[in-house]
Amino acid sequence: MESLIDKLSIGVVIADQQGQLLFTNQTIKEMTGYTEAEIKTMEDWYKKAYPDPESRKKAKKYFEYDIENDIQDRTYKITTAAGDYKYFNFRYSQLDDGKMLFEIIDISHRIQQKQELKNQKIIFENLFTNSLEGITLLDSEFRILDANNKFEEIFEISESDFKDEFVLDVVNLNEETENIKKEINAISEKEDWENEVRFKVNNKIKYCNVHIFSVENEEYNRLIYVAVDDITETKKQELELKEVKERLELAVEGGNIGIWDWNIQEEYIHYNKNWAKMLGYQVSELGNDVDTWLELVHPDHKEKALKDIKDHLSGKKDKYFNEHKLKTKSGKWKWIRDIGKVTERDEKGNPVRFVGVHIDIDREKRAAEEIEYLSNHDELTGLYNRR
Repeated sequence: MESLIDKLSIGVVIADQQGQLLFTNQTIKEMTGYTEAEIKTMEDWYKKAYPDPESRKKAKKYFEYDIENDIQDRTYKITTAAGDYKYFNFRYSQLDDGKMLFEIIDISHRIQQKQELKNQKIIFENLFTNSLEGITLLDSEFRILDANNKFEEIFEISESDFKDEFVLDVVNLNEETENIKKEINAISEKEDWENEVRFKVNNKIKYCNVHIFSVENEEYNRLIYVAVDDITETKKQELELKEVKERLELAVEGGNIGIWDWNIQEEYIHYNKNWAKMLGYQVSELGNDVDTWLELVHPDHKEKALKDIKDHLSGKKDKYFNEHKLKTKSGKWKWIRDIGKVTERDEKGNPVRFVGVHIDIDREKRAAEEIEYLSNHDELTGLYNRR
């Protein structure tokens, strides 16, 4: 019988009326780590399992209360021989001659799971409530079970407006009806769905990224989570940026401005078509490197142009500015005003990106040269005048 009891998965202890332990099975020894030599009496047990006097006093009080009131089981947190904690469920029963039988089950794993579940629930509730995304929870019929504060803020509604309502009766989609039906079917059939959606909120259009996924649930069969990220401001900025870009492109095209974009670390330069056209080239005829430009610079202007670039790259000058002649495809020289600025530097301050423009000032320069010539020479003879 003892051999059989030793193999049970629960701990078994028998004590007499004086608190002497008459029998302890092998399982309780393995559960606690204590030996028969260490635990001979109930008092020994209390001292080992509850090293703290206050905790020991409280445990004794609970046990006495349970015996007096015929409460047959209670869970205790005890200290093992290894110094860690375990949760044991003690069940008491009276035997003949006043002996007491203790059946002890280690429920530490169950308690730990319960605590982890509680912690996860707290984390989820915090994330749900305080998320920067609007979150709503739907049943399998797309009725709203719950929604967080951000969801209410995005759609400018309160709980009384949406509780247990069909979600599409609460939020106003600004999409084609056929598209809505199609997407609803897709959501019903798939476990995961994500898209950009337009909503009409109090006569305003809001752009949102919507992510929908579902999980199996015993109570509701299927729960659907909807996360809504309001990207209206980002969308407005994108549209504004697009408009600015279009205007800039029109200005560049209309003003015949050449643009160059130099990635210094990758040694790559992009020239736009106006830059090439200004010199009589097609973009495809030009290499994407600094030598393409350098080989076209007039020999008399090359040194000064390179110095001005170096002064700006090193930080001596706020911007790069230089006027020089470039050789056109036909072999003629054309005056160019070259203006640029470093737009990106690395963490060490080294230039990464250098962007600038080419402006054709050839007519302006030649007119200035002609005016200067005429102001210093006789119109008929070509000789220097008295001035």
